[in-house]
Amino acid sequence: MRPGSARRNTVDIDTELRLVEGLQAGDATALEALMERYSSRLYRLAYGITRSSRDAEEVLQDVFLTVFRKIGSFEGRATLGTWLYRVTTNAALNRRRGLAARAEGALDDQLPTFLADGHRAARNAQAEARVDGAADGEPLSRPTFTPSRASAPATG
Repeated sequence: MRPGSARRNTVDIDTELRLVEGLQAGDATALEALMERYSSRLYRLAYGITRSSRDAEEVLQDVFLTVFRKIGSFEGRATLGTWLYRVTTNAALNRRRGLAARAEGALDDQLPTFLADGHRAARNAQAEARVDGAADGEPLSRPTFTPSRASAPATG
């Protein structure tokens, strides 16, 4: 053990204990001190998981909000830093999973669908009706626009 390290650990534990007590009391200055102390480390952790600075920033906001709301569930079995790392890891992983699911859903909506005969399926009922009519020998028609009475010029 290095000289002075035992004293530094005691100071860290005392500081963390004061932070936890302040957070449990709803003290906003304790939250500011917590953010100042841990934000850069937690940001690096979140960025390492999400690989996006914007997502890492959002994860960090979520983490500090969650910690402020749920500090009562902190049992003290681990250090405050360890608990914060776990909360950050979970939030970043959830963010990454959520982005992957959104990207897959959005992509599926954009891909064309094909019929069994290899032709591209129509996107809506009007288009299907036009295509069905053309298959029966009718010319393929374009949708028509009918102006409403309000937009027709007045006659007098």
